[in-house]
Amino acid sequence: MSSIATKTAETERAADVPFGEAMGKLEQVVRKLEEDETIGLEQAIALYEQGVALANDCQRRLAAAKLRLTEISVPVAVDDTVG
Repeated sequence: MSSIATKTAETERAADVPFGEAMGKLEQVVRKLEEDETIGLEQAIALYEQGVALANDCQRRLAAAKLRLTEISVPVAVDDTVG
């Protein structure tokens, strides 16, 4: 599988998990990269790619939630001349 296809598959899988689970997986990836000095270069790169996909997915979800909240919070102007 090409790296582009792999990244697309990772992104699709990330979107299938609940937000809290995606954040938890991201935290695990970061922790492993920071603390595990025994991982090899290829595994570190794979973990980094997974982390980037998870972070992008979480950012996308947060932006969508923020937009929804903004739309809910903004009062709709009522045109008094109609009707």
